[in-house]
Amino acid sequence: MTLGVVDRRRFILPLGIALLGLGINIIVAARMAPTTDEHWHVAYGVLILQDKPDKSNVMLDSKMPVSALNAVPRVVAKYLQDHGRAPSLANILLDARTSRWATIAAAFCLSLLVFIYTESLFGRAAGLFAQLLFVMDPNIIAHSTLSTTDLYVSAAAVIFLYCLRRFLLSPNTRNAALTAVTLSVAQLTKFNAGYLYLILAMALLSAVLYARYSREKRYRIPGRQMAIVLVLTVVCFFVFINAGFLFDRPFTNLAQYQFKSHKFYRLQQIPGLRAVPIPLPRAFVQGLDGMSYHNHTGADFGNMALLNEVRGPELPRSDGFKSYYVVAYALKEPLGMQILLVLGLVWVFRNRRPADLLAGEGLLLATAGVFFIIPSLFSNSQVGIRHILPVLVIFAILSGGAFQAWTEFSVRRKLVLAGCVLYAAVSVGSYFPHMIPYFNEILTDRKLAYRFLADSNLDWKQDTWEVERFLKSNPDVILEPDHRVAGRILVRGDLLAGVWPRKADYWLRVEGIQPVAQVGYGHFLFVVPPQAQEEGAKH
Repeated sequence: MTLGVVDRRRFILPLGIALLGLGINIIVAARMAPTTDEHWHVAYGVLILQDKPDKSNVMLDSKMPVSALNAVPRVVAKYLQDHGRAPSLANILLDARTSRWATIAAAFCLSLLVFIYTESLFGRAAGLFAQLLFVMDPNIIAHSTLSTTDLYVSAAAVIFLYCLRRFLLSPNTRNAALTAVTLSVAQLTKFNAGYLYLILAMALLSAVLYARYSREKRYRIPGRQMAIVLVLTVVCFFVFINAGFLFDRPFTNLAQYQFKSHKFYRLQQIPGLRAVPIPLPRAFVQGLDGMSYHNHTGADFGNMALLNEVRGPELPRSDGFKSYYVVAYALKEPLGMQILLVLGLVWVFRNRRPADLLAGEGLLLATAGVFFIIPSLFSNSQVGIRHILPVLVIFAILSGGAFQAWTEFSVRRKLVLAGCVLYAAVSVGSYFPHMIPYFNEILTDRKLAYRFLADSNLDWKQDTWEVERFLKSNPDVILEPDHRVAGRILVRGDLLAGVWPRKADYWLRVEGIQPVAQVGYGHFLFVVPPQAQEEGAKH
């Protein structure tokens, strides 16, 4: 009885922090207009609930079954409307913001998992601080409040890593099953969850090599348990993928697909493979093909912009930036959090032996490295820091190392660490509730943010309502004229950064005129004098 009470009390503070995060997310979600991708994610979720998982529409290529969670309110609203019941409730459920509830709930659960995971590595105080960093991270907040899948894949990755850690420390059938199941479920959240199979392979291989060449008895996974986890991984993959996509025409021959990507088309031309039935749902294969096509051609994405350089299909270069996510992290994560991450890693490498890292921080670092490096080197669709959101969650956990011996720290050290947390909080608060366009203090002039990063880092239509209010109260302002005009001009960041149009030649970008103000952080106000208009006309 006493142990039960103590265990419940252990979660009082974590629940308080999780509720704080919940409150923050609710406010942000309520204030943010529907973003570019949300409609398509929810639309695919509706199709899943209607037993129509096909991905013939190119806009659905990257969408996944987990979006059915966000689509539930819309389906319920449709049922109420069709049956003439509760019209007021139906209108509430049809609001785009209502579909965000599922993601917000997932973020609440992930917040608690961050505490549990960090506590297992560094202790209770570290777990609480890591959880606090999680709930105040502007990028995590931004994508915890949208009907997209970036938060889901982050949660799935952390759950899988936690289960894999338990299997490495205690290789039994139960932990093997949990590892296989969580890994398979992760594949229903986002295609980059496939990277987790590489993590599993690396972890198991490392454990085998350590057990073979080390004198210690750690990580000695019995052959039977190794076989069980491998077999369950394969079986669960096919079961969950097919179930998640509603058993959409599995075992379709390769020859029966109409592939768009060059890679899949070449695979289809191999004589011995054409007649092979693929034990995967057709919609899943369609999605893989579409993602490969878009990554190669950039046909359905805007240009990529980084540090005032633009690349795209109609520009001299169309390959990705190798430094994109390094720069995005440096500019869009609060500096206080970056300092705490460094301090956490310093503690890890000073205090952990290589053997400790295998099932501990090394597992997290390897995962962060894979999710960071692959899109940096091989992606031609670099449109936002959201693509490495799992890395940011992992960094929050690793930052817990900075607080490992909190009760033993000197007052000076506690003040330094608390100062970093406070600095991060003030920085994030200065943008609140506009989390998508957050930049840290490296950007000294927020009006020039579009020169550094754009797309879903800055301008994802999240400020539409604020722009509408501004235009209503300022009728003289002209919104995004397609040619040079004099007066007060309001332009979204993507046009100024060169994400659109394809040739990155919007006239204000070409002129290099600087804005005088921002609206919603994603739109920029210019005052174009008549002289500039006349000079432009002469050219």
